[in-house]
Amino acid sequence: GNFDCTRCYTRDVTKLRVAEGRAASLARITSTIADAVTPAEVFRAVVDETASAIGAVSAAVWLVDESGKTIALRRDVGYPPEQAAQFKKAAIASSASFPAVDVVRDGRPLWIESKTALVARYPHLAANIPADRDYQIGCVPLRTADGVAGALAFTFATPGVPDDEVRELVTLVGRYVGQAMGWYQAGQGAGW
Repeated sequence: GNFDCTRCYTRDVTKLRVAEGRAASLARITSTIADAVTPAEVFRAVVDETASAIGAVSAAVWLVDESGKTIALRRDVGYPPEQAAQFKKAAIASSASFPAVDVVRDGRPLWIESKTALVARYPHLAANIPADRDYQIGCVPLRTADGVAGALAFTFATPGVPDDEVRELVTLVGRYVGQAMGWYQAGQGAGW
C-alpha cells in the first residue's frame, strides 16, 4: 500500500441554497394564494407570507378603487396604526404622493435604498419617518388585463438596494396577485 495521489474537490453551494430557499418561499406563497377563497384571504396570504419569506419588517397592499382616482390600503402588517391611518387612502393624481401612489400612477416598480433617498423624493413624509432607524423600500405594481390595479410594498430593516433575488421574488408575487385579481374579476364579475 503506497498512497499515489489524491484529489479533493470543493464546491460552494451558497447559490444553490439561496435558490432552494427562494423556490421553497415561492411555493409556500403560491400555495397560500391558491388556497385563498376571498380577496381578504389573498391579501393576507400575499402580504403576510411574502413579508415573512423575504424578511420584510412591514408590508402592505393598496388597490385602485372603482372610480380609478384613489388607492385604498387593503392589508398591512408591521405598520404602526398612525402610519396605516395616514396611508389608508390617497388620490392617484396627488402631488403629495408616496411610493404606492407613484407605482400605481407610473406602472413601474420603485426601489428606494435609504431613508435619505425617501425623504429626498418625498419631503412631505419627513415628519412621519422614524429617526432611529434606516431602511429600504420596494414597491411593485399589481397588473390585471385592465391595467395597474394596485401596488404591493415592502420595507426592509437595512439600507441599500434589495438584492436581485428579493427583487425578482417581489416582482413575481406582484404578477401572481394581478393574475389572481383578474381571475377573480372574470369569475365573479366584480372588483376586489
